[in-house]
Amino acid sequence: MSNSKSNEEAVLLTERDVRIIQKLHAAGWLTTQQIRDYFFPDKSTNAVCKRLRKLVTGGYIAIARTSSTESGLYRVAGKGKITLIEHTLCTEEDISIPTQLPRKLKHFVAVNDLRLYFEEHLCGAEVTLLYFFSERELARYYEHPELLSESTIVYLKRYKIIPDALAKVRITSQGAVRELTLAIEYDAGTEQASFFGRTKIKKYAALCEQNYEHLGEFKVITFAESVRRLVSLMRQTMFYEPPRHLFYFASPEKLQRPQWAKADIFLEPWDFFVPVQRGNHIEVCERDLEPEDVPQHALVALPAISPRRVSTRRESDEYISHGYHSTYEPNDLPVI
Repeated sequence: MSNSKSNEEAVLLTERDVRIIQKLHAAGWLTTQQIRDYFFPDKSTNAVCKRLRKLVTGGYIAIARTSSTESGLYRVAGKGKITLIEHTLCTEEDISIPTQLPRKLKHFVAVNDLRLYFEEHLCGAEVTLLYFFSERELARYYEHPELLSESTIVYLKRYKIIPDALAKVRITSQGAVRELTLAIEYDAGTEQASFFGRTKIKKYAALCEQNYEHLGEFKVITFAESVRRLVSLMRQTMFYEPPRHLFYFASPEKLQRPQWAKADIFLEPWDFFVPVQRGNHIEVCERDLEPEDVPQHALVALPAISPRRVSTRRESDEYISHGYHSTYEPNDLPVI
């Protein structure tokens, strides 16, 4: 008997091991730190790595590294696929094992961090996460929409929109229950804000304006790391005069706190900017805000979308007469 075979037989899977394999199947790849945050919150990194090495040796998961100094990333391996079939409702056709690391690895890891914040912190009586699908998972439902009774996916596909993730939460407040669907975007700041506007904002705005009555409660939430980038994205959003209460922006670090869904952490572009008609083009002007009065919103209290574009004619006259300018100076960034 080979040493490799002996090692495989020595692994006795625990319930936690099975859950790790299930999470890797959903996420595609997870870093050591992400696995620790999910399944070993009270253990040292060394203890986590020791268990993961056993699962790698046993053929249940596989590890890949971008360099010898970087932390490993893990995925499901051959025996892990068998484990999924034996312990879940997955069939062999349901299981897709990635063979290469994602091309935009930093972006991919960041979206799985968002998955963690949603899954770990939206599990109370007031706010419950019903699902979180990353772009990787959505691809399967785009190909086979009959597998999921979720009309939003049908509309996203029709408008050729592929969000970085799609989530749905159930909010219970004072006996009333509502469900909120969230298209989630993570902006790494590697493209011009105008590119984000053309490829994301413009399409989402058209989707909502033309189908808001069929989407239910629907929001687009974009995460970016810096305040400067958030401001740039919000200003770019307003070029397309989107419906009010559709787009919100936040820093991903805000989600690290427990009960973040009830905290005022989301920014709405309409609170900071207004699109003004100047001749044949739209100019985005700043609203006059004091730093201490920066409006922020909680997920549980986001209002319903205004179904129609907001006329800017009256605001245009007001902003032109007061001489408002259309760009933020570096020192004028809101304190968030």
